[in-house]
Parts: sequence; C-alpha cells; structure tokens
Amino acid sequence: MKRRHPAGQQGVSLIELLLALAVTAMLMAPVVTMLDNTVDAGVTTSNRRSLEQDVNFALERIAAQVRATPRKRLDPNTLPSDSESWFAARYFKNADQLVEKLSGTDRVIADGVSSFSITARAIGTDNTLVEATLELKRGTATASATTVLRLGGAP
Repeated sequence: MKRRHPAGQQGVSLIELLLALAVTAMLMAPVVTMLDNTVDAGVTTSNRRSLEQDVNFALERIAAQVRATPRKRLDPNTLPSDSESWFAARYFKNADQLVEKLSGTDRVIADGVSSFSITARAIGTDNTLVEATLELKRGTATASATTVLRLGGAP
C-alpha cells in the first residue's frame, strides 16, 4: 500500500538540507580541531621519545669509554674539553652533531645537538670524576641528560 503525502510534502526541502549541513559543520569543527591537536601531540611525543633514546645512546657510548679507562688522576694542566687526553676517544660538537673520534675515525653519535659538555675533576690521589651533559633539540621537542662517572668505573 502506498502512503500518500499531503501536497507540498514530498521530501526534504533545500532549506532543511542546508540547515542540517550547517549544524553538522558546527558540530564537526571542534572534533577536527581536537583530532589535529591529538596528532600533533603524538608527533611531539614520538620526537621526544626518539630524542631521549638518542641522548641515552650517546651518553652510554661516553660512559663505556670512561669505565674502560684505567683509573688515574688527570694532569691539572690538561684542557677540560680535551677528552682525547683522558681516554681513547674524543667527543666534540661539530655544528649540530656530537662526534666520537676513535682510532682516527669520526662517527656521528647524535644529531640535533644544542649543547654538549664533558668535564673532569680530580678527587683524591688517583681518582677522577667525568661529567658529560648533552641536550638535543628537534623542532619543539627537546631532551637532555647528564651522567657522572668515575674514570675506570666503580671503586
């Protein structure tokens, strides 16, 4: 059986359709903004996690060199930034990269370096503490860490 519509009521009018589209657009605008912010937060978190892994990797490379070096007291006339005179490797910042020079070979162990320092200070008669600090930055994400170790490892 066919249902009959009163005259003039045979579907949705153009005005009703446009009104429905306008309401849908107003409801979707905040949702799209929220999704965009969520994606941006995810990218930032991913970048930060990657930076933290890079910082940890680089500082662990330095720590391995510090632990592998026999205990000694550094000469007070040694430049504090010349790590090559302390142990087998030399670490330095070149542009925005952290470079490890070992056995005449340069290896980039971190990029996006905004600051790097390595210092040593003598303690006692034959002990030295080495402190390395590294900060990386990519876009808006940053990560930094510091490690302090005794030359030659734990007592």
